[in-house]
Amino acid sequence: MPLGLHRTMKHFTHCITALALSSIALATYAEPNPNFHIYLLFGQSNMEGAATIEAQDRTINDRVKVLADLNCSNLGRTYGNWYPASPPLNRCWSGLGPGDYFGKTMADGMPSNVTIGLVPAAVSGTPIELYQKSAPIGRNNQDIPTQFNGGYAWLLDLAKKAQADGVIKGILFHQGESNTADPQWKFKVQEIVADLRKDLNIGDVPFIAGELLYADYKSCCHWHNPEINKLPSLINNSFVVSAAGLPGMDEAHFTTASYRELGKRYAQIMLEKIDYSSSIPTQSSSASSAATSSAAASSSQASSLAATGRSSIAASAGGSSSSGGGSSNTLLLLLLGGLWLLSKRKRR
Repeated sequence: MPLGLHRTMKHFTHCITALALSSIALATYAEPNPNFHIYLLFGQSNMEGAATIEAQDRTINDRVKVLADLNCSNLGRTYGNWYPASPPLNRCWSGLGPGDYFGKTMADGMPSNVTIGLVPAAVSGTPIELYQKSAPIGRNNQDIPTQFNGGYAWLLDLAKKAQADGVIKGILFHQGESNTADPQWKFKVQEIVADLRKDLNIGDVPFIAGELLYADYKSCCHWHNPEINKLPSLINNSFVVSAAGLPGMDEAHFTTASYRELGKRYAQIMLEKIDYSSSIPTQSSSASSAATSSAAASSSQASSLAATGRSSIAASAGGSSSSGGGSSNTLLLLLLGGLWLLSKRKRR
């Protein structure tokens, strides 16, 4: 082979290799899907879920996903991966909580091309200090992944994993029983929300806190509701969900029916406060969006059954689908062009 031709082919091979690697990188690091709406859920037992899960609660909406907050072999879930949302959402052995019907109600109230992603990190019986960034009480002997020194680091890690696939649209919070009537509690919540918004670069996304059981139901902790209702005066774009008329199954926890209603109340406020106009498909794209949504639902079911991990579930949910088709076409054209040049060089 002539020396000039050898050099040309060697250079051409290097170029093709570089282009192939670039194509793979583009496919791997796709932008988060703006139509995959993420919501953080944290607090203590009433957010974790404490009520009996009934048959109707296990109905799955293909457009609602949950990010596993622990390794739960009983549920077939692995930490940091997306799964179809079904109770328990939080941890491995919890009951029904407000997140379940929040997710379903949000999906029902959003355009059909939007998928809801729930990121739970609630711990029964924990005081608010577990979620402070400084972790003043450390892990507090709680069952959270061993690599984290407190609840804030745990929640932040989950939130960042979710951000790789979608966009955080809001934060849900239900806690206070372990800090009942503590006047400093509200300032600690204010600090946590400020840290989350800053560290996740999510601006002033809506923050919604839920009231505790009312005195009408022999509640242990209704004294704390005045403190909860002070949060909107301290935290920008924050709101409080009323627990009025919602019975409890004991002195601290709501009934199954109450959790369903509480979740719907969270969603009703969130639907009023978030901007999702960019998620509404235009008329020209509605047909293709419908086809994509149908395919995504089928892919989601297949992915979850195969337990292929967070990337495949997110892709089926619209979270991080690859956009490497254009790069592949470009690579093919360059390859054909290079072969043409080589054949022309040989004829000389």
